[in-house]
Amino acid sequence: MEAVEDDPYLKLLRGHLDDRELFDATPGQTEARHRQLLLPYLDFFLRHDRDHYYRRLFSRKGFTGPDGELRDDLQVGDLARLRIHSDDLRGDGQAARLVDGFEPDARRFMSSGTTSSPQGPIQVARSPVTFDLAARAIAGQMSWMVGPDFKWSMAMIQAAEEMKNSMALPSLAAASFDLNGAEVLMGARLRDDPDEPSLWRRIEPDPEAMGRFFSTPAPGRIWLATPAGLGALVTEQRHIDLGEDGVLMTGGGLKRLPQFTSMSELFEAVAPLVRGRFADVLGLTESTTVFGSRADQVGSPRFWVKCPHPLTYVGYFESPQKLELSRDIDEPRLLFYVNFTCVDYLEAIVPGDIVRPQETPDYPQHGFVYERRADDGEGFSIREGCG
Repeated sequence: MEAVEDDPYLKLLRGHLDDRELFDATPGQTEARHRQLLLPYLDFFLRHDRDHYYRRLFSRKGFTGPDGELRDDLQVGDLARLRIHSDDLRGDGQAARLVDGFEPDARRFMSSGTTSSPQGPIQVARSPVTFDLAARAIAGQMSWMVGPDFKWSMAMIQAAEEMKNSMALPSLAAASFDLNGAEVLMGARLRDDPDEPSLWRRIEPDPEAMGRFFSTPAPGRIWLATPAGLGALVTEQRHIDLGEDGVLMTGGGLKRLPQFTSMSELFEAVAPLVRGRFADVLGLTESTTVFGSRADQVGSPRFWVKCPHPLTYVGYFESPQKLELSRDIDEPRLLFYVNFTCVDYLEAIVPGDIVRPQETPDYPQHGFVYERRADDGEGFSIREGCG
């Protein structure tokens, strides 16, 4: 993607990522950023269109006039008309949406495989350009989550090194922790089990890496643990000391932990066993961004409030049956987001998650609390454990 590398939109985007006030902004200032990015973002896809996919899409949705140029009266909320469902990215669903010049040997990531779908798991290809932007964006998000005084000495990800080749969470988390200056350890290895296709169900602890991490007294440690790992911690009643400023971070949903009915129940069981702070992350295979909560103690008033990255626009649809942006956000709504830092395809996604919007004027964007997946009766097939 050499033509993309020097594109003016990339220069604009990197300027925002490098802005020291990016995470210190108010929600109003973040909205102004989105308005500034909107037309350059859409124009990028027209200029790097392949087989006229985006030109036809924008014309069909009323984004361009008779001359084929973008309308200058477009609003950020109009992006809702470009939405795609995350299930559209199963199989070869992303292929038609990729920009011109996309590398055939780009990295390809898959969802965990816990969903039974005839189309298979969600599959998303990422160019080196987008991967670099994603790592920088998530590094900033993680830094905001742990706070400005965090020392960033060591981070351990409860995944195996081999998983970085095909799964977004361990790959992007490792890159973002490294950008923040932490030494990164992979705290798991893969069990040899040819009958088990899911890598997540083949991981087992790496005693050497875990021993080194937990025996290190340095401040500024992050343990990015799987819910399954936390479930084992509860079962074994093992105590972990991360220090006062250390952070236990997790995300991805319960997957298959029958002893717990919710992530809240899991965190409440883990909290007495761990010295440190806690943070929960909503990460999606189809996105190069994450939604994270401030690191805090379990039970604090805002522990479950997720903040979108400042370069991710979030809107809320009335319901799974009524895909119109809601002006009333006092009730749970269907999540929709657009990630301005993805340049491989236009990442305007309805992941099928019901969330409760929260006003957080001291965050760079207003946040939300995750509630549940939309269900079959609402037109969605449940993706077990995601979110």
